[in-house]
Amino acid sequence: MSGSRVRIGIAGLGRMGARHARNLALRCPGAELVAACSPVAAERAWAKMKFIPARIACGMSSRFPGGWSPERKPAETTVNGSLSGIQ
Repeated sequence: MSGSRVRIGIAGLGRMGARHARNLALRCPGAELVAACSPVAAERAWAKMKFIPARIACGMSSRFPGGWSPERKPAETTVNGSLSGIQ
């Protein structure tokens, strides 16, 4: 297995999304949490405090602020941690 990690973004930082984000960032050595989004300001502030340098945004359309560049590679996959009613 190569040393590269899977780059992951997460949509939703509520109760379950926050749990998924923590597990990805702290317990999955093959994963790199690179982006997260939530419409809730307090959830975004929590994520910025815990998961720098992941990019934190308000909504899915702004999931990768600043666009793509070789230094800012996008996520390879996204975990859906949003409310069940809007998935």
